Amino acid sequence: MTGGSHGSQAVGAAALPGVWRVLFSRAQFITLPLACMSQDMQQFIAQRIETRGGKNVC
Repeated sequence: MTGGSHGSQAVGAAALPGVWRVLFSRAQFITLPLACMSQDMQQFIAQRIETRGGKNVC
């Protein structure tokens, strides 16, 4: 994940029911509602996070 306007890399994702919380630092994150995302988009985001050194912390 490129970080978009945040200008930093994603460092992990925290599991919450129905959403992904993508952490950029201890103080910066975004919350992505899964109901609004196709399975393909979810896979794309997960792959981008992994290629940037992030990890799934479910």
